[in-house]
Amino acid sequence: MLTLGSISKQTSTADPLAHHVVHTSTSDAASGWASYLPSWAPSPARTRPPLKNTATAGFRNPWPSWHKPAAAEMLDSFQWGEDDDGCVKIAATHLQDEPVPPKPEHSKRPRFSDINSWPNSMGAKAARLLSIEKPDFLFPAHSKAKVTWLGHAGVLVQLPPLSPNSRPAPSAHTHPPCKPEDLPPIDAVFLSHNHFDHMDYDSLMAIWKHSQATVRFFVPLQNKKFLLSWGIFADRIIELDWWDTVTLFLPNPTSSIATSLKVWCTPAQHNSFRIAGDANTSLCI
Repeated sequence: MLTLGSISKQTSTADPLAHHVVHTSTSDAASGWASYLPSWAPSPARTRPPLKNTATAGFRNPWPSWHKPAAAEMLDSFQWGEDDDGCVKIAATHLQDEPVPPKPEHSKRPRFSDINSWPNSMGAKAARLLSIEKPDFLFPAHSKAKVTWLGHAGVLVQLPPLSPNSRPAPSAHTHPPCKPEDLPPIDAVFLSHNHFDHMDYDSLMAIWKHSQATVRFFVPLQNKKFLLSWGIFADRIIELDWWDTVTLFLPNPTSSIATSLKVWCTPAQHNSFRIAGDANTSLCI
């Protein structure tokens, strides 16, 4: 089992940190939170969920390039009608001279509604471009690393002798290539933010159930509470701020020098949202 070596917290001359939103009173919080939440957040007159033991009310993107989406843009981002994926359209130009394969079985093709219109519908082209295969988690001898894409933002990284994982996530267009319980024993799970397609309860609990003896979860600030409410032990959850680092050690039975892995928590220009009223009250990376 890996042991937690150290967490070195960032130091900054800014007070508060540029990506932290800090309030000094309840009235300040109520009047100011709409300035950093998405446009569909509750009105400034409503009070925000309390965050205990911290002066940080939430988080924001501190860069001039960040654009807070308007309500019309949010609505437009939802896809209506027939499946229409611009990425598939571009990639499908490479299929023009390729022979048409047989239609794949249901478990090995994307979840496009028009998949039955084989072979030239959008769903058919997606299936021809990307098939779902059962992964092989055997780690070749003397290998330095092995990476397996599990769909959407889920990636399994195998390192001798550590197995970090960013956990399989549900995806709108593809079936998962395996079940979480099919994964090898996991040492570390890294979560980027709390959107449901990146922090999936069923996937995380399956990993916790089958890797409870070894696994630790690394999450951005203010996401620990979710995992605690699901029954994951507090000493297995490590919260990190932007530019924090964590070093993991695993004793090496053949050497007096332990194997180590150092991980940086780097910024992302994104947002967080889990339940009504909690937009951007947790960090994303």
